Amino acid sequence: MSKFLYNEVAAQMSADGNFMIKVDGQVFKTPNGETVVGNGMLIKALAEELKTQKTELNFHDMPLTRYVFTAFDRVRGRRDSVINEIVRYVETDLLCYRVSSPQELVKKQDKLWQPLVDWSKDKYGIGLITSVGTLSILQDPATLKKVHQIIKLMNNFRLTGMYKAVALSGSAIVGLAILEGTLTVEKAWKIANLEESWQLERWGHDTELLERLTISKKEFADLGHFLSLIKL
Repeated sequence: MSKFLYNEVAAQMSADGNFMIKVDGQVFKTPNGETVVGNGMLIKALAEELKTQKTELNFHDMPLTRYVFTAFDRVRGRRDSVINEIVRYVETDLLCYRVSSPQELVKKQDKLWQPLVDWSKDKYGIGLITSVGTLSILQDPATLKKVHQIIKLMNNFRLTGMYKAVALSGSAIVGLAILEGTLTVEKAWKIANLEESWQLERWGHDTELLERLTISKKEFADLGHFLSLIKL
């Protein structure tokens, strides 16, 4: 008896020139019954992921499968909702809320965060308002509209990557910078977890915090892998 869940997993050219997967002779589909198709790099990597599965699908160990299922079953059918959700992140964007003390952290935030705020202004005309402390910010509606215009042009795979990048980082600007190649996922992880990493450096070992940071780093790495495979 095979120690793997599937006897045969193969990537094949589909009728439209993309690639699809056959699993034990059957077309591989999402939970909603959508046929999974994509470029050769993505589909071949997804097939390799499927080959590792044993007695049952373990989605915890299948980040590419999760991304692809999200793209087909969630993003494709409700693009407007997903785009609006991303735009809402701009109103509470991580980069816009700065601490007033201690000065060490203030300087770290300014060094890592402000260049991205400046980049979004210079490249896209996204003029973010920043705040110190807990004061809430009301961003200019024109800023929200600009972000909406940018991300609505993304295809479903890129929009899925953007959605996950924003959710992981808490910042639409960080997400956009990752998608545009301005930020590596490694640098984005440092930016998104600046305060947590600083706390760890200042207060010493914290098992729970260290575990959260380790999980976060893995999630950013999975994002980077997915984005590298959907580039055409």
